Amino acid sequence: MRLKLIAVILTLAVMAVNYPVSASAAPGYGDISDHWAREAIVKWSGLGILEGNEGRFYPSDPITRADMAVIIGRIMNYRTAAPNTFDDLDETCYTEAVLKANAAGVLLGDGHLIRPTAEVTREEAAVMLGRAFGMPESNADAGFTDKAEISSWALGYVNAMAARGFMSGYQNAFSPRGVMTRAEIVTVLDHAIGGLFTKPAEYSGNYSGIVVVSAPDVVLKDMEIS
Repeated sequence: MRLKLIAVILTLAVMAVNYPVSASAAPGYGDISDHWAREAIVKWSGLGILEGNEGRFYPSDPITRADMAVIIGRIMNYRTAAPNTFDDLDETCYTEAVLKANAAGVLLGDGHLIRPTAEVTREEAAVMLGRAFGMPESNADAGFTDKAEISSWALGYVNAMAARGFMSGYQNAFSPRGVMTRAEIVTVLDHAIGGLFTKPAEYSGNYSGIVVVSAPDVVLKDMEIS
């Protein structure tokens, strides 16, 4: 379904966030030269969404729940933070991002625990990104051979992410309890986000995927988004 400019943009727009938009700003990491996700790593690191350390990106390292809150927060720029009622969330560099993701309904806790340092599973990543992008859950069977292993609270989002081509399985299996790595998360972002506009300017062109407007005074002209 191909939709014209204004309705789509008003639905998907979010407000101001400041980070560089040029992928050329990405450093030359020494551990991705032959990596299958190299292009996505360079792009999303250059956009400031994920960062490396001391010349390395560590593409195979797992993503934690706090990491996901930070990543999604840099894209969506949530403004409101929930009160910290969690027994396992101290004041750290990621506390504000976790509380904002919680207020947005993206990262939920279990009673008084939010498990910020727990590694994110593939089904958790599907749910968090699906919520962040405002995607409706889907009842359409994605055809994964391990469907019975996908948690009931995640199945609708896994189906939706798979139907849009944002996430896929391996040899027809989704591996819902498998851990998401840094390389895998940038790949999902690359598949899902067709346009990310972060500076006031006039933009045109055709885009496929989710478009996020995260700056004020952005003008989208002669644009088609599918």
